[in-house]
Amino acid sequence: MSWAKLDNIRSIRRSLAKSQSELADMLHISVRTVQSYEQGRRNIPPRVQELAGVLLYLERRREQRKLQPCWEIRNCHPSVRGECRAYQLEAGDFCWLVTGNDCGDQKLESRGAKLEKCGQCPVTKQWLAS
Repeated sequence: MSWAKLDNIRSIRRSLAKSQSELADMLHISVRTVQSYEQGRRNIPPRVQELAGVLLYLERRREQRKLQPCWEIRNCHPSVRGECRAYQLEAGDFCWLVTGNDCGDQKLESRGAKLEKCGQCPVTKQWLAS
């Protein structure tokens, strides 16, 4: 699954082996909203994509246990690491969520732009590909 697939609620739900009702409950949305996302009648907002990503990530993390941290994969300079929220929280495999709109030393204009960039990053690819 690629990051772009986070806008495909049906494939996420199937990856997690959940019913529409169970996924709706996990995402704190209605079953009708899940249905409209699955039928393509509504675009999935970034906050729902992020939460769906968290669910997939947690499932993959349980399977894989230890993932390489982003600062090692991206070879971030120590000065950048010191300012990085993911580094400070020791959440280098969770950087796509905890860093706001930052990525290394780059600021992005929105969460949507951040999610798009994350989809190309080897940090997220290590668990999205599973």
